[in-house]
Amino acid sequence: MTSPFLYCFSRLADSGALMTTLTLGALNLAVRLPRLRRPVWASAWIGVLFTLMMLSKTTAIFLLPALGWALVLPLWHERKLALRCAITAAGVSAVLFGAWLALVTGFGLLPDYKYLFM
Repeated sequence: MTSPFLYCFSRLADSGALMTTLTLGALNLAVRLPRLRRPVWASAWIGVLFTLMMLSKTTAIFLLPALGWALVLPLWHERKLALRCAITAAGVSAVLFGAWLALVTGFGLLPDYKYLFM
């Protein structure tokens, strides 16, 4: 008998390409923040992209320092704006990941994840 969870994490279902694409999209958006009309809104989209990165492959958490650096460095001369953008991206990501976790536990799927990771 085959488990669909084991298939999802096998070499046949590689999610590295998706994570790489989402990472490049988030980094591309982050370095363009100073030229955008509404950088705080763009940083919210960076938070969405980071959440999708984490949901596609959990090792994306190790890319967070690079993404944070790319988000803050171009705006370093305007520190209040850089802080607002960083807080917005982190907040959107935390809210979306929390909503996903609430859906998983709300639908009773948490035992499946415990089966997979324990």
